[in-house]
Amino acid sequence: RLVDTVSFWLKVVYGYAKDYVLENPGLKVLALLITAVLWLSVASRPISEITLHNIPIEMTNLPKSPNLIPSKYDTLTASVTFRGPRDTLDSLRSDELTAIADMTGIEPGVRVIPLKLDRSRLPSNVEPAEIDPSSIRVTVEREVTSEVSIKPRFDGQPPTGYEVYNWRLSPEEVEIVGAASQVKLVKEVSTETVSLAGKTTSFSQMVAVDIGSANVNIGD
Repeated sequence: RLVDTVSFWLKVVYGYAKDYVLENPGLKVLALLITAVLWLSVASRPISEITLHNIPIEMTNLPKSPNLIPSKYDTLTASVTFRGPRDTLDSLRSDELTAIADMTGIEPGVRVIPLKLDRSRLPSNVEPAEIDPSSIRVTVEREVTSEVSIKPRFDGQPPTGYEVYNWRLSPEEVEIVGAASQVKLVKEVSTETVSLAGKTTSFSQMVAVDIGSANVNIGD
């Protein structure tokens, strides 16, 4: 803050004057000049405002027992208006800042969580004046796991006279993990697409599993 900065430097100059200047009257003018320069330097920096958009929102301190996860939310970015010296404001970047939604002590259900800015990367002479939105609406659920079967996904056909006689997957099932309401919707998962075009002999191929849901993951 401007007042704190000025007070700090005035204390420094006062200490210097007490220890040295009072013993040497010839330096009194120098002390006064130093004080004046410091004051003018700080006072000449006008206070401005700037609004940064798309600052990521991080949900912190989610309970681990039972494991709770957010399954639905309004947004994961915020706009923040900052106040401070213009040259400092111009150096701020949205992707270097974070808005925090503190989930300490949260329980399952629909929750409205206030947002606050993580000030660890914010210069000391800059203040967050406003956060938009000031809170986010989050649906919190218990994290569950489930075993589901894997089905192959084929594309194309073998050449004329050839056909798919048999196929085998290893493993045949996979564990998925996610919010209870979303895991319940996943009855089976599929592989990445396996092309049959031009295949005339047996073959094996390693492929990834496609769950089909952005909020459900493969378990450990």
